[in-house]
Amino acid sequence: VIITYRLAGVDGEATEDIVEHLDDPEAPTSVTSAEEQEKEYGATRIITDGRGIHDLLRSIQTNIRNTLRRIRRDDVVFKRNGGGNRAEKNPSLARFQKSQPCSGLMLLLHCSKLHSNRKKLVDA
Repeated sequence: VIITYRLAGVDGEATEDIVEHLDDPEAPTSVTSAEEQEKEYGATRIITDGRGIHDLLRSIQTNIRNTLRRIRRDDVVFKRNGGGNRAEKNPSLARFQKSQPCSGLMLLLHCSKLHSNRKKLVDA
């Protein structure tokens, strides 16, 4: 695939460069690193079998929906009770900002480390 992009210079003159090859930063650099990834993330293939991807995405969707619902609910209550002061924050929003990503997102990240899993994720 040949990609052409235009950049406008300081004087307004446009330049065109052709990119003939793009490197995947996630791709393994050697056979041993591919084997290491296979060894480390091979168990995630179970998720890509059957309805695993669908169930994983549904779990992530439910988690995000519930989190957003709590943030919106507390925001309404917070503003209704006169908590419009900028120094104070919505407690659910503050808790969300400090928390780690949900386990479903972490599992999705690990699933995407293997090339065969990425193909199945795109097809899903």
